[in-house]
Amino acid sequence: METKKNIFLGFMRTSSAYLQIDARAEGVQLPDYLMGERSVVLQLGYNMSVPILDLVVDDAGIRATLSFRRQPFACVVPWRAIYGISDGKERAVFPEDAPPDLLDERPGGETRTPPAVPTTTTTTPTTPSKKPRPSHLKLVK
Repeated sequence: METKKNIFLGFMRTSSAYLQIDARAEGVQLPDYLMGERSVVLQLGYNMSVPILDLVVDDAGIRATLSFRRQPFACVVPWRAIYGISDGKERAVFPEDAPPDLLDERPGGETRTPPAVPTTTTTTPTTPSKKPRPSHLKLVK
């Protein structure tokens, strides 16, 4: 669990983090319409368009009030419910915590990791992209 926590906090330092979770796992608290889903993606960040003022990251997991359909909800996500963490560029996958019905059994007993982007996703609102700042340097010939 400490590894997941460190990866999550590392992604949060540089951007937002996307958590791929099994909403059916014990201890998860999400809006009712998400609770039966095997794959839910939550976006958390320090600079979200809807600020997360009560983010708590500890040894038990992550707690925060997130916005769903423009309604706040106090979420609880234990570490064991998280099977993927991404910053949109890099990702860490924890197949041992992935829902068994999400893993695709292959001949010979091999399994593949969960997809990077599941078919059913839910995210909190994202921050609109900002225009790049012009350089303060000028080319002088």
